[in-house]
Amino acid sequence: MRRPVTTLLLVAVVAPALAGDGRLEISQACAATGCFAGDASGFPVSITTAGGYVLTGNLALAGSVVDGIEVTASGVTIDMGGMAIVGPATCTGTGAGVTCNLARSFAQSGISIAASDVSVYNGTISGTTENAVGITTAVTGVRIERIRAVRNAGNGISMQPTIAGNTSIAIVDSQVVAHGRDELARDRSQRVVAEHLHRAVVGLERGAPRPSYRSACRSSTPT
Repeated sequence: MRRPVTTLLLVAVVAPALAGDGRLEISQACAATGCFAGDASGFPVSITTAGGYVLTGNLALAGSVVDGIEVTASGVTIDMGGMAIVGPATCTGTGAGVTCNLARSFAQSGISIAASDVSVYNGTISGTTENAVGITTAVTGVRIERIRAVRNAGNGISMQPTIAGNTSIAIVDSQVVAHGRDELARDRSQRVVAEHLHRAVVGLERGAPRPSYRSACRSSTPT
């Protein structure tokens, strides 16, 4: 009598890449397959769990209507590691003379934030067809530090001008200049932004009165 044969099916489970300090890594390579739990393949890289994240390489966005990183969880810190998120748009010129080869999409941010208590620091975001950083809902405790937001087709940092509930948004040691639309897009009721611009180089919004935060910032030409 023959003995029954048992076949074992082994399924490989790929763990997310961890930096030496335990933070979850984000890269162009892992974006293709999903960088960690809750993130599907392709862009945007979706952050749905609180914790620390770090870019280990530049992110290149081929499409014009997809975000680079999308944050929907509170308690998130993103260290860009000196890397860049680069969209498909090429913008030239300065001040009100900035022109881009692609029209605004109203649909792409280098980093999209829809949660409170989120920090993003140490990197460059350029060439998107809308925002470098887009805050898409009423939030508190968002900090943007040491970020170069330059030459995007839409806004530098958008706080959804139609949302008046954004508070405690800090922009620190950052350069936000040379965009197709506004450097900072916000509702006039979001005055807390003016109180939290520290050592930031921010160009003046085109087509608008001089902003209330003008004493805290200065115009600049991107390098």
